[in-house]
Amino acid sequence: NYISDSVSGKIAYAILSKYWDKFTAWPAASGMHHTSFGGLMMHTACVAEKCYNDGNYYNSIYGKDFINVKLLVSAALLHDIMKVEEYVVDVKESKVEYSTNSCLASHVVTGAIEVRITAKELGLEDKREVKELEHCLLAHHGSLEYGSPVTPNMPEAFILHYADMLDVETWRFNKAFKGLQEHQSKHEWINGSRKIYYRPTISNDILNVI
Repeated sequence: NYISDSVSGKIAYAILSKYWDKFTAWPAASGMHHTSFGGLMMHTACVAEKCYNDGNYYNSIYGKDFINVKLLVSAALLHDIMKVEEYVVDVKESKVEYSTNSCLASHVVTGAIEVRITAKELGLEDKREVKELEHCLLAHHGSLEYGSPVTPNMPEAFILHYADMLDVETWRFNKAFKGLQEHQSKHEWINGSRKIYYRPTISNDILNVI
């Protein structure tokens, strides 16, 4: 309802409706984050809410027209949507594998393509906001090294990128913490780098200050 009166919102609604069954069942990744069934929707919801809150926060500081929050939220809802084509999922067998399509283009690129196709179907292809929405999706991995063909060049794209990364990292900490007591740590290797998870003090003791 919040984004329904915007160009980006109409596009987001159409795309989510098209892929809704898979979107609500698929994991967000095969191993990196939100790997459970339904993880894609959970991750998307977290990122969208974070973007909504951050966009409104910065508008309260820099002026109500600084961030196009409806564009930002629409981009957040769509940023991983084409993972439904990037992965092949067998719910009954609990199997998640990369599809043949993923060899040719990642969800970063196919998401932007889907936006352009949908905009044309809705008669919105001439609206500037379509290209801005495409940019947010193309830039949401932040750099060429991580799969984005362009860096974030709008504040909306920056907020989306960091909201996405923050949700991924906190999910990893949450997963690691389930096997840790306070003051314990866990080490693992991710993409050739060592990742350390340390669980700090979790008690709520109040210090008696004299």
